[in-house]
Amino acid sequence: MSRATIVLVRHGSVEGIEQPRFRGRRHFPLTGAGLRDVGHTAAVIAARHRPDIIVTSPLTRCVTTGAVIGQAVGLAPEPDEALIDIDYGEWQGRLQSEVRQSDPDRAAAWFDHPETATIPGGESLAAVAKRVSAALERIANRAAGGTAVVVGHDAVNRVLLLRLLGLDLSHFWRISQDPACLNLLQRSPEGWSLHSLNETAHLLRDHAGSGMGRA
Repeated sequence: MSRATIVLVRHGSVEGIEQPRFRGRRHFPLTGAGLRDVGHTAAVIAARHRPDIIVTSPLTRCVTTGAVIGQAVGLAPEPDEALIDIDYGEWQGRLQSEVRQSDPDRAAAWFDHPETATIPGGESLAAVAKRVSAALERIANRAAGGTAVVVGHDAVNRVLLLRLLGLDLSHFWRISQDPACLNLLQRSPEGWSLHSLNETAHLLRDHAGSGMGRA
């Protein structure tokens, strides 16, 4: 197993975080605050690393985040369908408060036992874990001996980090991924290791909300 460094980033803030919404696979532009925060994230990456590739979810919020980072390091982002956000099926685009009222039992299961919850018409966490774990290994192989920036979503990043740490998906809500955060992962012949988690000290948090919504 070749060595590789992965800088795992969550996209910047979008509408639907402060008032939690099941954003999923809909396209959302970054807010002004989101663009500013991503600029700070890009500056940190440029100062610390020399990435060889930037790979993002194909959704607008991640592609834009990757493009801002790319401007700082001289690379163009490459969208990868395997990194797309979880499919929320019938909940797609709806406010969490609405779903809790209209589908209380399944909503409660999602927030209490996400590892076994069924989203009507949607995707299970196990399915997300299978596709994104394979994508991370593929990206690490491409960046062998170097560094890749991976821009994902809250759910995607949480699942990747759980898999890396050898933790069950029942711990899904115990990991935070704030908008524009950084995580540093390294792969060696001995396996994966986590060197930093949910770094946000570089962000200027003078706008409302940390973005830690359950969606």
